[in-house]
Amino acid sequence: MLCGIAIGLGNTLFLSRYLALYLVGVNPLDPRIYSGVCGILLLVGLLACYLPARRAANAGPMTMLRVNEVSFSDVSVVRSVAVAPADGQIP
Repeated sequence: MLCGIAIGLGNTLFLSRYLALYLVGVNPLDPRIYSGVCGILLLVGLLACYLPARRAANAGPMTMLRVNEVSFSDVSVVRSVAVAPADGQIP
C-alpha cells in the first residue's frame, strides 16, 4: 500500500504542471492536499484489509470447514462432468 502511494506521489509531482490546468485555486504542489489524500487512501486501504480479517477471525472453525466442504463437493461435481465420456454417462 505504501509503495502504491509512493509511486502515485512521484507521478503526481512529475505531472504537476499538467494538473495545474485542472486545479482552480489550489497549488498543485500543496503538501496539505497531498498528505490529506494519502491519509484517506491509507485509511481506506487499512479498512479494506481489517474488516474482512476481523470477520474471518470471528467465524468459528467448524463453520469455515463446512463452507469449504460444500466448495469441494461442487468442484468434484464439475470435475466429473468435465471428464464425462462421449456417451454422456457420468462415472
